[in-house]
Amino acid sequence: MSVCLDTIPEALLFEICNYLDIFDLVSLSEVNKALRSISNSRTSFWLYTLQECGLFLPVASYRPLESFSAAELSLAAHRAAISERNITSPAPKLLSYRYIPWPFEGSPGVPLEDVEWERPEHAIRMHLSHYNGEYMFAVSTNNILRIIHLRSGKVALLWTDDQVAGGFPQDTYPSWAVEFREENEAVMVMNCRLLDGNEEVDGIRVMNVHFKPKECLATAETIAIYNTGGMPSHLDLAGGYVIATIPASGLLPDLGNVLMIRIRDMKEMILPPLYPSMRIAAFEEYFIAVGVSPQAQIYVQVVGYPQGDNSDTNTSEDQSKPPIALHSYHIPFSGQVFDGTFLFACQICHIYTGSPKSPIKVWLRPGRSGSWSIFSVPFDLKDLRSMASRHLTNRATTSESLVRNLRVNEVDQRVLEERGLVHWAAPTISGRRYIWWRQVENELPPPEPVEESSTVDPPETTGASEGNEGAISPEDLPFPPVDLETFQFYVSVTDNLASIDEIEAAFPYGVFDFDIDGEYEEGSPISKQLAAVRRMEIPRKLSCRTSRIYMFVMEEWSGTVLVQCFSGDLWVLRYGKA
Repeated sequence: MSVCLDTIPEALLFEICNYLDIFDLVSLSEVNKALRSISNSRTSFWLYTLQECGLFLPVASYRPLESFSAAELSLAAHRAAISERNITSPAPKLLSYRYIPWPFEGSPGVPLEDVEWERPEHAIRMHLSHYNGEYMFAVSTNNILRIIHLRSGKVALLWTDDQVAGGFPQDTYPSWAVEFREENEAVMVMNCRLLDGNEEVDGIRVMNVHFKPKECLATAETIAIYNTGGMPSHLDLAGGYVIATIPASGLLPDLGNVLMIRIRDMKEMILPPLYPSMRIAAFEEYFIAVGVSPQAQIYVQVVGYPQGDNSDTNTSEDQSKPPIALHSYHIPFSGQVFDGTFLFACQICHIYTGSPKSPIKVWLRPGRSGSWSIFSVPFDLKDLRSMASRHLTNRATTSESLVRNLRVNEVDQRVLEERGLVHWAAPTISGRRYIWWRQVENELPPPEPVEESSTVDPPETTGASEGNEGAISPEDLPFPPVDLETFQFYVSVTDNLASIDEIEAAFPYGVFDFDIDGEYEEGSPISKQLAAVRRMEIPRKLSCRTSRIYMFVMEEWSGTVLVQCFSGDLWVLRYGKA
């Protein structure tokens, strides 16, 4: 007997949906008009799969997935599937790109004459792109903010109010963070210098940012400023709170004491005891801090925000002392935490969905050499909520603590890296993949010339199609012809890497690198890792670039990759929605 999916009970249909991956679920939603209607009207069609897929979904803001409409989840699923299909294919295709030369041009009404003196190595030291690949934030070493509209390649906003004349003191750098809310809204926090009487003190500025993509512009307005008592070395914000680390005497380099400030009234919250931290990441209901104990052991500490505290209806007399729950996980990192000069390296990889079970991946490696070790932290958001709720409602017994000490038993995965990389492999925000590039010298056949375009402000260039790889675009024309390939870009996934036992048996001396051009036995740890490698298609002028690469970042939200050169030139590569 045949069964028609669009006529079976919805409860049974949604149960079937729960067993499908995101690709099959997107295909199911397109079968016919009835299923398209259900998928755009019922969140249950999408919710379970999107919470469990481990993808960084292109939703407008980062709140619980159940708070989005079915139509919003449908759009996010379709866009995520496009990007993921391309990136995980055997030969990922470049769908479009833009080359933005230094110095950047300003959009109409954004004069840049006052900052022409900044050299690119100062102006581009740090950057962060909007998750949808539309805007990039860059704060210079002189604490000057530029917001670049990536589709046009023009500066949409220049903020010089917090410029630090002569730059920050030695070994001190500007810190800042952005919380993207709705599609054209964001909140930003950045270092600033404040006047306390006649004396300058260290502080932070919190701003609302409004994007105007049609005009290639952005605006910013100050919400509040705050004296932090020291220059924050790390900043983040989410859920109505700013999280900062403040360096202090007696701490190892890059470590700082953690500060939590409620944005609506700029009140500092009283936190449970935390170890000095070297990485922080803020999310809608909690923040994560990676700290070091006095015994040089690493802890991942997840701190919940006070429940109901950030509401305008909360009128309790002492709002700085609500119950704050803490999960503290000891991480059995076997590498060197501090080698006398450098602290270990760390990346927090986590996606907030509001799901009760929200695993955290923490990537750790020694500061000078070694390889990435990946630890999976089995974070239980439901338990963190319950701990605070029981104390808030006076249901907790006298023996119930707001602190839960836990332990991660062992390293989950280890990443092998190609020998002689100029930059370390860099994990993406999901922790499921990492990006890296090779410095090579390969001769390429000369490209076929094309006529120069007279377009004043050309649209983004479509990626090279099959049989036309390396075709020159109008954006390439300012460069002289070159035929020496120097740059190759790769993405690898961590889903099917060799086990820790296999890797340690193959690398008994603890040197976890390899020659990518070598030959390896099928089934060996290196062959498994190479099977996960995808070489990404890139524009010819990037592969043959003459300036050294300064940094690169991949936004899984949109499949957008930013490559920045030491010359200041910026490449925007799109592998998702073009």
